[in-house]
Amino acid sequence: MFFSFTISLLISSVSADWASINLHKSHIPYYFNNHPDLKSECLEDPNCPYKSVLNSTSCFGYEESCQSDDAFQTVSCPEPSKWSKSKEEQKRMFWDTGDFGIVKGKLAGMQTVCSSKASDGSHMECDGNARYCRGQKVVLDLRKTVAGKLYDVDFIKKGEIGGRCSVNKKVINGWNKEHRNSLQSWYQVMEHIAEFKDHKEADCDVRMERPVIISQTDAVSNMFHHFCDFVNVYVSQHLNGTSFPSDVQIITWDTHGGGYHDPFNLMWKMFSHHTPLSIGTFVGKKVCFKEVMFALPPRQRLGLFYNMPLIDGCYGSGLFRAFNDHAIHRLGVKQNGPLRDKVRITILSRQTKYRNILNEQELVDHLNRNPKYEAKIVTYKFVEESQRDENFMSQLTSTYNSDVFIGMHGAGLTHLLMLPHWAAIIELYHCGDPKCYETLARLRGVKYFTWTNMDKLYPEDEGHHPTLGAHEKFTNYSFDVSEFLKLVKRAADHVMKHPEFRAARRQVFQSSATRDEL
Repeated sequence: MFFSFTISLLISSVSADWASINLHKSHIPYYFNNHPDLKSECLEDPNCPYKSVLNSTSCFGYEESCQSDDAFQTVSCPEPSKWSKSKEEQKRMFWDTGDFGIVKGKLAGMQTVCSSKASDGSHMECDGNARYCRGQKVVLDLRKTVAGKLYDVDFIKKGEIGGRCSVNKKVINGWNKEHRNSLQSWYQVMEHIAEFKDHKEADCDVRMERPVIISQTDAVSNMFHHFCDFVNVYVSQHLNGTSFPSDVQIITWDTHGGGYHDPFNLMWKMFSHHTPLSIGTFVGKKVCFKEVMFALPPRQRLGLFYNMPLIDGCYGSGLFRAFNDHAIHRLGVKQNGPLRDKVRITILSRQTKYRNILNEQELVDHLNRNPKYEAKIVTYKFVEESQRDENFMSQLTSTYNSDVFIGMHGAGLTHLLMLPHWAAIIELYHCGDPKCYETLARLRGVKYFTWTNMDKLYPEDEGHHPTLGAHEKFTNYSFDVSEFLKLVKRAADHVMKHPEFRAARRQVFQSSATRDEL
């Protein structure tokens, strides 16, 4: 298995390094079931702290040996869909397109692109249409490459990627050329793979000894688009095995050649403890990779999660719940609640030219008159590079400690991916784009609410799109207070009744009572 050597590093002649298993506690049983050698090691090692989970048969659902009763499934389909003939078919369609079924489908479609029988030979394999690829002993020859063009589909030319392996041209010729686009696949790279018969290790200007994840990144300044990158890298790690090592190198496929600048840089720490690099760093050099993964790109056709079709009537993807758990754990975001008798409500203030809530202070003042609410207004801004990680951690902590999160249509609502499992999201007004964040909320499994009484919605004017004229997204809005309070009550009631909210609150205050007794 690719990256399998990272597992062997855990095992020594004396004892495994159990502290190196840096996973959310709920994911530990899945980890051991996917690595039976470590499971046996744990059983025999008196110092292994994970013995209590070794009897579990839990699996993510895409593993060949996984039984359906053991699979990690959180999907619920309370409403019917015209696209399915039965409830089971409806759930299956949701799982196949928005859950761990994606992993299972792609694994089933893996094809060898380049292979060798030699012990020191190279290997490359991809799924259909080269949306995801992984290889060993791969060479990128960038000595003649010219950077400077953003999303350049011709960044790599014939013979600039390859290794000591025979190329399966039949596989490459079978790919659909409509997928040959940046952010959609790696077709435009893998079509040029070649056999380097005379390659020698001494020819390498750079040797990447640790495993490498190469990611095509969408607009990094837009949280919605950039989180498509992070989700797809996470899915790619599942495709690549379930060890989730942190000693990997992230390389972003920035063909324009500039340095790497990312206001959401902190998120990469859920994958690696090394600073990300840009492919532009290596232009003019021959780079040799011991192990490399070309991650799923963010704008695949019918992929996650930009403009994706998702069967109606269902919500709660196990994949997105696992992404949330993994990110919260790896980044160390702390949960400071729930509160004993209040619902924590956060209103995201845009403070941009358009889509502002003109009476947001009035709305939060009315919320705080209710003794059952603790409401606040937050502004999530970009800051200078030296403070970006601390700034975004502050944002994530605020979001993760929100029971109800409220905001206007905009990329900031992507924070719903980082809400606690019991939370509700209110897209106060979708501004004529009703499916974008509703779909994302359904994937994440948080309850979605939005404004429905248009008679009590007050736009500042008709909106002023620079070329299209009147447009709902290009104006600001005021909201009727009474109608707003009704909407928030529906969301708060949902939270208060949520079994995970009740369980978390019970745990917090039972623990507090025990400490007081001591």
